[in-house]
Amino acid sequence: MNLIAESNASNVVLALNAHQQSPNYVGSIIRDCVSFKGSFRSLNFLHVKREASQAAHYLATYAFKNLDCIWIEETPPYISTVLHLIYCQNFVNEIVFNVKKKLINCLITYQVPTTT
Repeated sequence: MNLIAESNASNVVLALNAHQQSPNYVGSIIRDCVSFKGSFRSLNFLHVKREASQAAHYLATYAFKNLDCIWIEETPPYISTVLHLIYCQNFVNEIVFNVKKKLINCLITYQVPTTT
């Protein structure tokens, strides 16, 4: 099986990809993660922006607060709502960005009439 593990912690991703040893607790976690590499055909560690890991963060927070919950072949009821909200937020941000871009282009190309 091929696996891609994503994190928004760039220093952790760099350490995982470089197999860096660290004396602190993070070093032991990195060693454990790297030791799992042999269990997969390929295991890649990628850095993603924080926005890309929001749903995973919410899910981990929920699981930490509800230790007796187990999900097998189903998702927690609220996660689809979280994903929808993140999607809508990204969609609105993209629209706002495009509108700002068009306004800036209009201002740049607008010629102020000169009076003679």
